[in-house]
Amino acid sequence: MGYPMTKQPFRARIADNSFTYDHIYNPDEAAVKFYTQLASRHGHSILDLGCGSGYLTIPLAKQGLKVTGLDISPSMLDIAVTKSQAAGVKIGWIEENFIDFNLKQQFDMIIMSGCTLQYIENIDQIEQCLERVKKHLKPKGVFVFDIYNPSLPLLCRDPEERYYVTSYIDAFNREVTVEENNIYDTVTQINHITWYYSVDDTPDYKVDVLKMRQFFPQEIRHILKKNGWTIDHCFGDFNGNRFSSDSPRQIFMVKTGKKSKWPRVRNG
Repeated sequence: MGYPMTKQPFRARIADNSFTYDHIYNPDEAAVKFYTQLASRHGHSILDLGCGSGYLTIPLAKQGLKVTGLDISPSMLDIAVTKSQAAGVKIGWIEENFIDFNLKQQFDMIIMSGCTLQYIENIDQIEQCLERVKKHLKPKGVFVFDIYNPSLPLLCRDPEERYYVTSYIDAFNREVTVEENNIYDTVTQINHITWYYSVDDTPDYKVDVLKMRQFFPQEIRHILKKNGWTIDHCFGDFNGNRFSSDSPRQIFMVKTGKKSKWPRVRNG
């Protein structure tokens, strides 16, 4: 199974067809439950950075929370607005870049889900994003984000081979198969991924290319500490298990100030 992609510029290329987008990027129910549980326990005002079509933003708003969704893609936000109206929830949608945003307000919790942080390639921009998040948090606010735990077997796959990602029925009632290959650059720590879309009569009728930066466990901890963040918890999956070497994700709950005890979150 390939990466579930959430990069905003990449999303924009397929966002004109919301049917396609929503079939490829099916919401991870465990992730939605994980984030909504945390949000309901922590505070009232929530900022969802890189919100896309609102897969997490809308469930948060359904809990009665005051939610703002930020994304750089206007077409993605159009989809999100339509969905939120159909769901009967009120959400503040903002078209903005999550690297240097300035909303002139603060939040109890800021969320960056779907490994969105990995689509910032440059370390200076990563630190800029972290600084903007800090400026938008209330004094006791918390920042929660997830990234992949790098898989060396996946990163080092044969770049000439294709691997199955998913399949879905498109708006023309055709079965679309999505495959991928990747080339990992060990110097930049960027995984260059290509997705190929095919139907029976037209192989590779569409190709998407994207780049995803890898954060190794000790590296991301150093980046957070260097930029003034304290790690309260690091989970290894959306079931609330603690991070270990074989965990699929690194899910961080961080804040500024002294370390405090956080409740463990489990699904079920």
